[in-house]
Parts: sequence; structure tokens; C-alpha cells
Amino acid sequence: MRTQVGIVGAGPAGLFLSLLLHRAGVDCVVLEARSRDYVESRVRAGVLEQGTVDLMDELGAGERLHREGMPDPRLDIRFNGGIIHIDLPVLTPGKLVTVYGQQEVVKDLIAVRLNRGGAILFEAEATHIDGLDGKQARIKVETSKTGKIEHWFDSFFEVVWPTALAYHFYVSDQLPNAFFYLALLIVAEALDGIGKLGVYVPAEKSLVGPGLFDRIVRLVGGRRNIYVWVLVACVVLAMPEKALIVMAFWEVATAAVDLLHSGWIRYVARRQSSTDLPLG
Repeated sequence: MRTQVGIVGAGPAGLFLSLLLHRAGVDCVVLEARSRDYVESRVRAGVLEQGTVDLMDELGAGERLHREGMPDPRLDIRFNGGIIHIDLPVLTPGKLVTVYGQQEVVKDLIAVRLNRGGAILFEAEATHIDGLDGKQARIKVETSKTGKIEHWFDSFFEVVWPTALAYHFYVSDQLPNAFFYLALLIVAEALDGIGKLGVYVPAEKSLVGPGLFDRIVRLVGGRRNIYVWVLVACVVLAMPEKALIVMAFWEVATAAVDLLHSGWIRYVARRQSSTDLPLG
């Protein structure tokens, strides 16, 4: 599924954002790990400030709020055995708070979102976010046990189809060393995964404040379909067996960049942690 913005979480913040983006003409998809029944029934805070009420009105989601909510013009603060009354209309002319459960807000926002044709994927857990500083970001989603099996087959296919190419090129004698390049590709992919874990898990450097080097990493390693384009180009140039060679060395280059990046991030993180130690 392609969209301009992916929003993780169908809470009030995510739903408000989806409606604001829709109003601005920006396509987006909301991903929620829980079911619709769950998010519409979980009890949270129950008091809305005037700015939230005004925003719901602007977005066309305030009808039930005004019908069922309880406006409260005064706040009571209990202190030292007494009660301090704060008269909001006097101190903040035209403003008050409204007692209205967060689960009710979520119900209203979901209804408006769906009535306007917006996409909300329930029971869709976002398991990985990648490529935020590149031209095309991706959110990996697992929707169910079946979805997890599908992702497993997807990973399996990523290994199988280069293996099939290597077998074809070997038995057809187009590339006698085909399995060498296949092994090189698989080992490089494994090292690439280690490098990425070194970047994303301990420091999450590339997800916050990306620098030039981070962008180069995404440029080199962020396009999962690059191998397809390599194969297509080599077929057009009448040398399909070269595709496996290019794929192998492309992955080697990607792994080298990610491993160097990982080492650098860890080095910087260690230096920062050592300088942050309190002086005795």
C-alpha cells in the first residue's frame, strides 16, 4: 500500500493528525495494533480543554460532544483541607472545560475518518520503520498470524529467487561460478543485517537528525527492489548472467557501508557516554 503519510496509532493524536492531513489534501493511512472495539472502549482521561473542543468542531467531529458532554465552567482544587474555586469564564473569557471521555473522542474521530473515506487498518502492528531520511520511507506491518507467515515467505523468497537464478546460470553454463556469487550475496546480506542492527537498535541514529552519511546509507541500502532493476537491465543488455555478479557486489558494498556506519555510531555513543559520566 502506497501513501504519503503513515500514522502509527489510532489514539486521539493520530486520529486528529489524520483528519488535519485530510483537510490539507494529504493522503495518509492510520495503523493501529489493537482492534476497533478495543480502542473505542479503553478508558483514559475525561476532560477536554477549549482548544480541543474547538478543533473537533473545525473537523466536523463535535456534534455528539456538544450533545452528550458536560461543560464545566469551574475547576475545584482541594488544598490543605479546603477547596479553591477557579472560575474559568471570568479568568479566560469564553473558555471552559468539557467532561467527555477520551474513548468517546476516539469513537467520534474514527467515525468521521471512515465516513470521509480515510483508511484505518486495525490489528495492524507496525513492526519496523525504515528509510525516513530517504525518498521513500516504509512501515512494515504485521496484521495477524497469517500476515506473519506472509512476511516469513517474503523473507524466504528474497533468498530463493537469487538461488534459482544461480542454479539456472550454473546448469546452463552461463556462469560457472554462480554459486560463489550466491554465497557472497547471502553472506553480505547477513552482515548487512548485523550492521543495520548496530545502527538502529542501540542508537537509532538514522531515525533522528539524519546527517549526510545517514542519507548515503539509505541511498545505497534502502531500495529493496534494486535487484529487480539490475536483472531487468542485464536482460535488456543481453547478459542476464551478469545480474547475479552485480547483485552480489552491490550487497557487499551495502554491507560495508552499514558496518562502517554501525562502528562509527557505536564509537560516538561510547565517547558521549564517557564524557557524560559525573565527576567524583
